[in-house]
Amino acid sequence: AAFISRSTSFPALTFPFNITALILLPLTGQSQRLFGLLGKASLPIDKDASTVTESVTSSEALWSIVQGFGQIFLAESKVSGILIMVGLLLWSPLSLVMAVIAAAVAIGVGAVVDTPPLMKDGLITYNPILTALALGGFFFVLNRYSFPLTVVGVVLTVAIQLQLLWFFTPWGIPVLTLPFCLSS
Repeated sequence: AAFISRSTSFPALTFPFNITALILLPLTGQSQRLFGLLGKASLPIDKDASTVTESVTSSEALWSIVQGFGQIFLAESKVSGILIMVGLLLWSPLSLVMAVIAAAVAIGVGAVVDTPPLMKDGLITYNPILTALALGGFFFVLNRYSFPLTVVGVVLTVAIQLQLLWFFTPWGIPVLTLPFCLSS
């Protein structure tokens, strides 16, 4: 981590964790079993028609925002998401607002590119939430310049996440927080 920070002048974030996990998970042969959520996180495209066959209700999308906060800590439950949101509210109400906006933007991008299973269970929202927390008030003072930068970072995070899912899913490897590291 120190090497990354020194040599690039960028913070390492969770990059060392991602590199270690991406090296070790395939060696165990257990990555799909360890990350049962991967089956839900793969892109379910109908091979014949090349269209997604599932849809998401507005209540599922709202719960996905809540669950995205829990997914940051690999806790899929709605209760854990609510507890993390309460903790974030106590720490920094502005950060919570930015994170909720990021999750909503991620849901919107997910709706545009038609990825319903990712929009359920918070799987499309956890990396954008991390990006918004980093760019929308932690690394930059939130103002009229950093807010659009944060929104662009969130959209970029979702795009990177979708591409990494396309690449990693055949090997049964989760994307972890790599989209957040690459976009922030």
